[in-house]
Amino acid sequence: MEYFKLLKSLTRGEKRYFQLLNSRYRLEKKSNAMQLFDVYSEMDEFDKKKLSESLNDSKIVNNLAFENHRLGKLLIQSLVFYSSGISKLKEDSLDLYRYCEVLYKKGHYEACYTNIRKGIASAKRKESFTIAIQFLDLKRHLLNQLYDIRAINNFHDEMISINTEVAQLLEKEQLINQLNQISTNLYLLLLKRTGLNNSETLDSTLKTYKNQLLSLEGNLQSNREHISYYSAWNYYYLIKGNLKKCLETLELTEERYIDLNKDYYSFEYYLKTRYNIISMLGNLDSELQKQNLEAFSSMKIPKNYSSLKKLHENLFLSMKVASLYSDGEKEKVVALKGRIDKFIVKHIGKSNLSTQYLTLFIFTHSLIDLRAYNKADHYCKIILEDFDKKMMQNYRAAILFLRLIIHYELENFLLIKSYADATYWYLKSNNLYDEIDKLILNWCKSNLTRSNPKKLIEKIEELNRKIEKQFGAEYMEQPYKKLYFFGFKEWFQYKQSQSIP
Repeated sequence: MEYFKLLKSLTRGEKRYFQLLNSRYRLEKKSNAMQLFDVYSEMDEFDKKKLSESLNDSKIVNNLAFENHRLGKLLIQSLVFYSSGISKLKEDSLDLYRYCEVLYKKGHYEACYTNIRKGIASAKRKESFTIAIQFLDLKRHLLNQLYDIRAINNFHDEMISINTEVAQLLEKEQLINQLNQISTNLYLLLLKRTGLNNSETLDSTLKTYKNQLLSLEGNLQSNREHISYYSAWNYYYLIKGNLKKCLETLELTEERYIDLNKDYYSFEYYLKTRYNIISMLGNLDSELQKQNLEAFSSMKIPKNYSSLKKLHENLFLSMKVASLYSDGEKEKVVALKGRIDKFIVKHIGKSNLSTQYLTLFIFTHSLIDLRAYNKADHYCKIILEDFDKKMMQNYRAAILFLRLIIHYELENFLLIKSYADATYWYLKSNNLYDEIDKLILNWCKSNLTRSNPKKLIEKIEELNRKIEKQFGAEYMEQPYKKLYFFGFKEWFQYKQSQSIP
């Protein structure tokens, strides 16, 4: 239920404001919407039976769809008012524009003119160029009315000034859109660049975007233009692997925009970019990674941005888990179980961040490495059943492979063949299946369906010889190949070390 979830996300301040706004003018019985609001507020999960028992009012229960819709509309109205500053009688550019429209329609032209001037100044200060253009367009109509009423002397100059100002603001907005388009294209390129680093096409494309950005640099004036510009460069440098430049542009972003305006979208972009850079530093410079991780953990999130706070918690937890795992501190990864259950498992389905998937995968892998197979299988089920099946298909494939190891260790030998078949069909249907997978899955079906430790070691060595013969000796040493990624190589080595007297 969309509106129930929205209601449960309200902060204490938002809830109090909703109650004040919708309890006016009613001295006796509460409205149906308010009764429904009170009942929902007491629920942790939506329960229609509990709802019927609590209300004891057939009119509300029998018209539940309508009453839910009505409550939802009131919630949306209340949240819009609250977030715009109306609840605190603050001046908001968009609300002020609507007020000016009301004044204009009522014929209060002098008051409208005064408020338009305030609105233009406010919108420019906040760099809300589109809203500033709306104010100027309304000012055009207003000047026509004032000219008819009192024949203002500078009408011609005012109109020319408005046209000039609108043209300047449109130019700024168009430049921002152009920069955002380059940034988005680079981001999409970043997502699919794996294996294409030496491609001439990629180099040519990057060169085109680089030249476009360099040509636009001299036109930047506002903070919004700069933030869009730095955003595009960040993605460019991430593709190129130049982390030093990434950090430089990120610091420019922080100095110019984030700390000054606390703009929601810029802060969200900042968090994600900082996360990407710290993640990459883990493979290149552990000391610099630790410094950035500390800076990230102490970052202050603007008030009233609950989703940003959750994003920050998730990203920090993900980086912490990845950092500990890369340092070989798997016991410390497993010690984060409480936080993983609280910040990831509890919120699965409410937000499908790829970082949540990755964190839970590493956590599960750590449990397997520490031989906690029952617990590992529990989190395997969570990954396979609760996360979106379209997300992170490589990791889903990895989990399916790892379950073969888990159930062998748990001595659930009768399940091995079924799990191997399920893994095969998943890989085939998602175009992930190749010859090495075929070799390993056939080996699992033949050798993991019974307990014979001594024979297993012989079969592991036999499989390694086959892989070396078929794919080359260097295949076994490449850390990003599937055999290593899925954990079989480590497990093979562990089983072999067990057999040494």
